[in-house]
Amino acid sequence: MGCKVNISFLAKKLPYSQICGTKVGSSLKNGVFDVDSEDDSTDEFRWIRENMFNQINEFTDVNKDEKLVMQLWNHHVMSRKVLSLNHIYESCKEISLKYSNFILKKNLRRNFLLHLLNLVDHSLLKPSK
Repeated sequence: MGCKVNISFLAKKLPYSQICGTKVGSSLKNGVFDVDSEDDSTDEFRWIRENMFNQINEFTDVNKDEKLVMQLWNHHVMSRKVLSLNHIYESCKEISLKYSNFILKKNLRRNFLLHLLNLVDHSLLKPSK
């Protein structure tokens, strides 16, 4: 799931340098590589996700519906790779469109709205949006 990165511009500026991969240290050929060695492996990502779900389930001060909304939000954010505060608004729109039927079917509307209000209270989301 890596992206193609063209590093040929480095060879022009640094003709005597050798560019190596970050994990195995082997030199990169032809100035282009297909796999980002710093990407999380699927096993690591699966463990992170399972651990996050388990930690949310261990909360004792929230009800099961609040836990479900937190898990839904975290799953969405992790799968979308939200990287900054600028992505929060778009993520809120996406999750409300993508999971609206699920939220209504499971009667999670109030919990989801509470989650959005918490984002506003913590200045992660502007109330005007």
